[in-house]
Amino acid sequence: FLLAMIYALKRARQFDIDPDRMIDVVLVSAVFAFIGARLYYVLFSGELSSFLENPVTILQVWKGGLAIYGGVIFAFLTALWMCRVRKVNTLAMFDLASLGFLIGQSIGRWGNFVNQEAFGSNTSENFLLGMTGSIIQTGENGSGYDPSGLVHPTFLYESLWCLIGFIVLHIVSKKAYRFKGEIFSLYIVWYGAGRFFIEGLRTDSLMLGTMRISQVIAVLAVLGGIGALVYFKFIKQ
Repeated sequence: FLLAMIYALKRARQFDIDPDRMIDVVLVSAVFAFIGARLYYVLFSGELSSFLENPVTILQVWKGGLAIYGGVIFAFLTALWMCRVRKVNTLAMFDLASLGFLIGQSIGRWGNFVNQEAFGSNTSENFLLGMTGSIIQTGENGSGYDPSGLVHPTFLYESLWCLIGFIVLHIVSKKAYRFKGEIFSLYIVWYGAGRFFIEGLRTDSLMLGTMRISQVIAVLAVLGGIGALVYFKFIKQ
């Protein structure tokens, strides 16, 4: 979050955004992003009835349960409102925020490594990146895998995907930024595409019936991002 803020402050004026007003938008959005990340987890964790029976547990975030999709969705929805309040160009703010998100997501995924969570299914014993750990071996943070074997480090895959995405979109924003909303649209296409395939490897996916909810959102993100690109480039202009 701090590195994303530093990056955004250095580049705010290049996006025609006043840095002071940007900070106001970001700080309020960050609060609601945290709330959204928790609510998303509660809704799709498969334990909703348990949370509703004892609502105070919804507040016990230190016991785990934050979902990045919920955070991203709530952050952008809050920013829609805050950009109006602080008179910041919404699409320019979304473009800059998208670059910040990629920084935060790339680094934040390493928390999954520390917690030995959000890992993937089993991989071969000869796979160079295969991982294990004391918690992974207990089988408590996932299902459908052999706890005694190596698993895919899906946190690493997503971290690298976001890092590459940041580098690519940073270059685009410097060399080929043609219209407001472009970076934002490319961000949701990039992240959605990567998350769809990475989520397919995970052993702890949040579910909507028999579907992995993150894969559903990923498909919608890719389609929505492509639609947004067309709209911002050819229609809104």
